[in-house]
Amino acid sequence: MSTNYKKRAFSYRKNTGKALNNIKKIGVRSIFDIISDSNMALKRKIDYIRHHYVYYEGNYDLFHDETGKATSTKYNLDKVIYEIIQGNVDPVVLNDFNKEIVKLRKQKDAEQQEIDEANLGESPLPGLPKYKLDILAHGGNIHTDGCSSYLNLIDRYMNTLDSKTKQQYFFTKSYREMKKLAETWNKKQEEPIEVKVITKDEPENGSFMKGYQKYAKSQGWN
Repeated sequence: MSTNYKKRAFSYRKNTGKALNNIKKIGVRSIFDIISDSNMALKRKIDYIRHHYVYYEGNYDLFHDETGKATSTKYNLDKVIYEIIQGNVDPVVLNDFNKEIVKLRKQKDAEQQEIDEANLGESPLPGLPKYKLDILAHGGNIHTDGCSSYLNLIDRYMNTLDSKTKQQYFFTKSYREMKKLAETWNKKQEEPIEVKVITKDEPENGSFMKGYQKYAKSQGWN
């Protein structure tokens, strides 16, 4: 696993270590016991439920950026937990969030493995090209998002280029630039490749935060 990945994991543990130690002192209690505890501060309740009833530990990178700072995903999760404590939302909704976390964890690990394997390979162009890294940097998924079909087209276009041009594009061209070049190339082919864009009703890998926001919006929270 890459060094940067390990650094991020350390940063997450460091930032959440104090809160986690305080929570462990409370011991194991039911979520309804925590909600009804009049002696426990609201913030402590939110922390406890997040660590005990959400697949949060071990998945800190899904809720924090590379510096360890909490992202909007974490803030939206805390908002949901707050509404649960207030009695406005059934705690069962956390089961749905956990299912999404499991799916996202698998996707993120697969992406990381692909990056690591590419870096260890014998290819003269190690790692992923900039146009794929752009997708990942913006929270997308290069395998399942709607852009995956265009990425396949771009890869085929790249294979037609000479080594020098391919290397230049590999390191410098964004996804938007490569998509435009690949589409122009495709139109000139005798049998253009049909690009089918996959759309889904449910949020995908990089749209996990949007899933929280969509749920919050449906509840009238924002």
